[in-house]
Amino acid sequence: MTIVEDALVCARATSEQITQHFENNSQMWAAPLSRLQYLHLQNQLAKGDAHVGITQYWVLFNSCDPETIISSCSVYFRSAAVNSGRGMESVKAAIITDIFTHADFRREGMATKLLIMVQKVLNRMANDGVEVSIIYSGVNTEFYRSSIIPKPSEDKNMTRLAPNELSDLCLEEINIAKLRLSLLRSTDITFVQLLDTRGVLAWHLARSLALKRHLGSTMAKEHTCIYGVKYSGQRGVTAWAWWAPDFRSRKLFIGHIATSRFKGMQTPIAKILHEAVAEAYAFGLKEVVMWDPTNDVTEAGILLGNQLGEGVQVILEARPDNIPLLRTTGAIVLARVTSTHYSFIQYSFSSTIPFGPRPATTQTSHQTESINFRLVAPKSSTMSTMPATGGHSQSCCNVPPIVRKGYKPKGTYEEIGGFRTYVTGPSDATRALVVIFDIFGYFEQTLQGADILAHSDNEHKYKVLIPDWFKGKPADIEWYPPKTPEQKEKLGAFFGEFPPPVVAANVPAFVQAVKEKNASLAKFGIVGYCWGGKVATISTKADKSPFEAIAAVHPAMIDPADAQGIKVPMALLASGDEPAEDVKKFEETLTVPKHVEIFKDQIHGWMAARSDLSKDRVKEEYERGYKVLLSFFGKHL
Repeated sequence: MTIVEDALVCARATSEQITQHFENNSQMWAAPLSRLQYLHLQNQLAKGDAHVGITQYWVLFNSCDPETIISSCSVYFRSAAVNSGRGMESVKAAIITDIFTHADFRREGMATKLLIMVQKVLNRMANDGVEVSIIYSGVNTEFYRSSIIPKPSEDKNMTRLAPNELSDLCLEEINIAKLRLSLLRSTDITFVQLLDTRGVLAWHLARSLALKRHLGSTMAKEHTCIYGVKYSGQRGVTAWAWWAPDFRSRKLFIGHIATSRFKGMQTPIAKILHEAVAEAYAFGLKEVVMWDPTNDVTEAGILLGNQLGEGVQVILEARPDNIPLLRTTGAIVLARVTSTHYSFIQYSFSSTIPFGPRPATTQTSHQTESINFRLVAPKSSTMSTMPATGGHSQSCCNVPPIVRKGYKPKGTYEEIGGFRTYVTGPSDATRALVVIFDIFGYFEQTLQGADILAHSDNEHKYKVLIPDWFKGKPADIEWYPPKTPEQKEKLGAFFGEFPPPVVAANVPAFVQAVKEKNASLAKFGIVGYCWGGKVATISTKADKSPFEAIAAVHPAMIDPADAQGIKVPMALLASGDEPAEDVKKFEETLTVPKHVEIFKDQIHGWMAARSDLSKDRVKEEYERGYKVLLSFFGKHL
């Protein structure tokens, strides 16, 4: 059908057009509700505090035919806070959703035209405090079959919460969120935080109850609803969460997990996730989903699976659906909601293991989350002065001459566990080192280092394996440090696609595949460079880690809290670019045999892809670093 653009009108919907808007939406979104049930639900929600007076409906139509809605959307105004480098400011966020285009006008860009016009309206509302808009669509995905019998935990520190208790906690969390946001400082990034107000909580719970009446099973209708829990430690509430069962999509959505600290909260979060999974099962739901998880939430999810042992597989996959587009009023997309990529962690029930008071039997799926990199200028060339600790010998092993450029690797590439893998080392080796390379992949400096580890110690023979987690698509070394906005965007997208917890969850299966292919390998150690150092640390912290020793070399994202979970000997070789205070705290937290050393005159990456071996000092410290690793593994593996 031909549309004359000059004849298009975008306007606030009349009462009749609002009804038609939701009748149109019912064609796509009502199922498994009937059309009348869906319209009744929308009518009930429209009467709530989170709706009346703060919701708009916009329609696009032809001036010659105003009764035919070409495209339409809902705009919900929600409380939010932003920080553009001047401290925290309370604002409003416009959530644009329920976008529908008439079948006769699809594939003609009508929804885009509508959204552009609505955007112009929202830009004019800046004086009214509307600073942020988010376009959101809710595409459902398939779920897995459920055959487990989960039960709530019996932890005496866990308390189940009534809606009024959750409402009070939401109010407290808003104040904390504003305080945290006010501490952020950046003139390049506008930070945005949507706020969990009482009205938003009430809206979700009301929707959940309405869907339960229409779609809940007999089991669900007989179950007393629990909408959240809190976990209390010795000093009060350590963590709490609220959630809302969605009987339409057969999922339990976790609205928010609040913690008393930013980091090191994996254990209480895992207990909360356990409660959520048990509640989902009680309702007869298939999935537990949380959007935008922190690193701690993601690691807690992996911890949940690792605690269960055999019969549980952790599944990691990208989810391109349900990704909101966030923009600031009158500008391009500059703001981000907590992390660079809006992400989630999902539990799908697929195991036959009975679920008692331990954490739930699950599969885990999650997309991506952002990783903040500290970019530090290279230090001046001075001798490394921090003394070695942990008893390593300076005169260890027979390291071959270092090839400055044009190194020819000694190993071969094999397919192991679904990953192309560089394999090097003697055939009679009884020990293996899994190397997690940096984000730049198979650089010759990294491969030379692997060959040094594999062939330099005749008393301790190692098979060294480097799997390609990036499937042949590593980051371009020109992106780091990023010099242009385009490079920053590409680097951020790469980290979003390969967050360390996601890769770490695949490591145990890879090691098992190595064992099946070479049964003579009795002991395993792990080495991680830069980004890979974080992966190695997370992998070794797992309850059933296959590794008996770990080395993190110029590791990214050093977190002293990670040291608490390390139960095997560890070496940490830091460059001068890593925060010395974090390295010191990490060393102090370790309770295992250790070797911690800062190579103060070396840059981040000097033992891997970023190593400039044409420089004598770099070559010298590159060689010494590998001697340290050989000595360490010779003693502890």
